Amino acid sequence: MYKIIIQILAAFIPNEAKRARFRDKYLNKKVGSKKFIFSKETKLTRLANLENKISVISYFMEKCPKATGFLRAVQLINLDILCEIDRICRKHHLSYWLDWGTLLGALRHKGFIPWDDDLDISMPAGDFEKFKKIALTEFDSNFQLKQIPANIGKIVHKDFSPETEKEWLDFINWNKNQKHLFFATDIFIYHFLKEEIPSDIAKEKLSEIMYEKAAAYKCTEYSFKGWEKVDKIVQKQNVIASKTQTDKLFLGAECFTPNKEGRIFKKDEIFPLREIEFEGKKFFAPNKTELLLFRNFGNFYKYEITHSHLDFNLLTEVNVENLLKRLHEERK
Repeated sequence: MYKIIIQILAAFIPNEAKRARFRDKYLNKKVGSKKFIFSKETKLTRLANLENKISVISYFMEKCPKATGFLRAVQLINLDILCEIDRICRKHHLSYWLDWGTLLGALRHKGFIPWDDDLDISMPAGDFEKFKKIALTEFDSNFQLKQIPANIGKIVHKDFSPETEKEWLDFINWNKNQKHLFFATDIFIYHFLKEEIPSDIAKEKLSEIMYEKAAAYKCTEYSFKGWEKVDKIVQKQNVIASKTQTDKLFLGAECFTPNKEGRIFKKDEIFPLREIEFEGKKFFAPNKTELLLFRNFGNFYKYEITHSHLDFNLLTEVNVENLLKRLHEERK
């Protein structure tokens, strides 16, 4: 148990050389001419303290301070969107679950990753189609659901929403490292896989579609009309998609993945959904949360800081006013 704890603690050290020195020091290896050995009493005390926590990981991650200032306001506005999605889905018995960085934040931080600025959720394709229709009449008037051809759905706050076609296209363009201040919850779409199609064949088909889609983006007119042509490539996935529930799902070609490989999931990896804490509220998560996070991030216990999607140099006076208003609401 002690050695396992030391290995986990070492995973938090980003510098490889420091990580190696830490392991050498605390795994009873020689340091100079001496061995570093905890006394039995010290070991028991430290283990007892750790066991009072749910896990070593949650203990350290919960200590990580939350975002402050404008970034925290961005997170809170996105949380408002998530609460509205949750309300509608519970009311109409639609399935959704936290995914990607949002799921990682829920498990590690019980909320947003401190430097994250958006939200990721997933839905089965059938539920997403129902959600789009319901959102037209029941969605909070502050929010807007938008789906660009050949891409995932996005829910934005109207006060910060893109307006022109080019702004929308720039907003969903994954190749742009920095974006304007548009709040968004991304909806990733999952499809059930036809029972008669083996997983390896499905992966191969999806990979072909993704590479064809990527190539089409480069030579297609940068407009909604141009991307409608790309959407025809995405719809090729219909040959492997089932209209009814089966034992497997795949991440739709609407969603780019870094390596553009098809991703297949067993139904019991996602369903039945379970609840998980996020920013003091309960939302839905996949059945096998840890397994999916390992697949997406590898050692997700490792503490890494990545860049923000947002470029705060692009803040307008209206943006600042709205952000300060949201921060003020939180402090009441």
